[in-house]
Amino acid sequence: ISFYFAAPMTESLYLALTLATLYAAARQRWWLAAICGLLATLARSQGALLVGVAGLILLEQVWDRRWTVESLWMAAKTAARRGWMLAIMPLGVVGFQLYRDSLGLPSLDAVFLEYSYVILVNPIEGVLLCLRHIVTQPDEAVRNLDVWAFGISFVLSLGLLISRRHRRLPLIAYTLGYWAVYTGKMNYYWGTDELFFVQSFARYTLALFPIWVLVADGLRRGGFWVRIAGVGVLMLALAFFSALFPLALVGP
Repeated sequence: ISFYFAAPMTESLYLALTLATLYAAARQRWWLAAICGLLATLARSQGALLVGVAGLILLEQVWDRRWTVESLWMAAKTAARRGWMLAIMPLGVVGFQLYRDSLGLPSLDAVFLEYSYVILVNPIEGVLLCLRHIVTQPDEAVRNLDVWAFGISFVLSLGLLISRRHRRLPLIAYTLGYWAVYTGKMNYYWGTDELFFVQSFARYTLALFPIWVLVADGLRRGGFWVRIAGVGVLMLALAFFSALFPLALVGP
């Protein structure tokens, strides 16, 4: 994640603003959370989903944990009264679209399809297409970092459900929700109409910070050699990705 923050990409700013949004929500500073969420949405349009995550944090704070209609209704009314300003978060998407229109730029659908060779599908179809690629192209899949990130991030996401310490509904919703969003973006082989996988999935999953908190907590709870091995792997990964980034841009 430290590499991710340093990389000159919109995801770096997006992740920083996402963390600021959720931290402000946890501290019950709702206007700050709303503004940070709005800015996160300007950085990456999927930031609009943060309104739901922040809403769950607010609901968790005001709910008395009784599963009755009256209790849930009172919690919803209290949450709406305290956190109505969170509704401005998705306006970042509207502002971004208006800005593009003012410059006469092509629609995002056209950019995705004609320049990036990307098509948006529902997440279930995306998962099935990814699995089909892994099964039909095993040699290519083994060498593909995005395939590894696809599997590892899914397993770690399930770990959030299993771990009592990390089983927080807002963080689970954030992780699984965005994982589903990322699997709904399928790439064609460049210049063709043949689908293959989610390009840059490894980069996207770095924004799923709850699973990396889960990994860090596991290392902290492990023995001395587990922590040493974990830090060694993380340092190698940092060196690898730091080298891969400029190589991907300018070549060897």
